[in-house]
Amino acid sequence: MIIIKDTFNKEIFDQISELWMSTGVGNPQRGDNFEVVNITLNNKGKILTAWENDRLVGTCWLTSDNRRLYLHHMAVHPDLQNKKIGHSLMQEAIKYGKACQLQMKLEVNEQNPMAIHLYKKYGFNFIEHYIPMIKREI
Repeated sequence: MIIIKDTFNKEIFDQISELWMSTGVGNPQRGDNFEVVNITLNNKGKILTAWENDRLVGTCWLTSDNRRLYLHHMAVHPDLQNKKIGHSLMQEAIKYGKACQLQMKLEVNEQNPMAIHLYKKYGFNFIEHYIPMIKREI
């Protein structure tokens, strides 16, 4: 049975980080470390984790700019994909977004049709005429 939690500490982050790397959503260039994640939690952010017994099997990180809620790093362990874990995480994320009364926004890799299908199922649509851009170096 899968249980969704929102508990967060350094030990849990280490497990989350391993999952992010194993699923390809983690990248050291992004600067998503324990301190950064912890700061976002103080501003309507939330880390949702999916557990099977004592094993972390999925995660979703939500951040807020007080205008929108952003969904980051939705990840499910490769051995357990297509088992509705992503759906459980999405349901909790959307529930939290509604409680915060914030629109939700995300980015998805165009070469990830399973994620695109999941997000469309939950009402996310492409934003026409927008091209995502980033400046990673500080």
